[in-house]
Amino acid sequence: MKMRSGLASWPHDASVEVNDLDEVVLVGGSTRIPAVVELAKSFLPVGKTLNQSVNPDEVMLHLLCSAITWLPPADPPRYVSRC
Repeated sequence: MKMRSGLASWPHDASVEVNDLDEVVLVGGSTRIPAVVELAKSFLPVGKTLNQSVNPDEVMLHLLCSAITWLPPADPPRYVSRC
């Protein structure tokens, strides 16, 4: 039930209309489960398909790299001598 409510609310949460989407990309281990794929398809309008052709590891790497670019610069490392 939690997955169904999450799928039902994401367009509102993201402030988008489902019909305005060009593509929906599924990434992650759970998205390989046939029941999850069918549930996701049920929320798409006719004519829209799910893209499962991407490598999940590559997507996560790209997301991580994108997130790092938004982080503020870190202070220089401080080394503590215990001698």
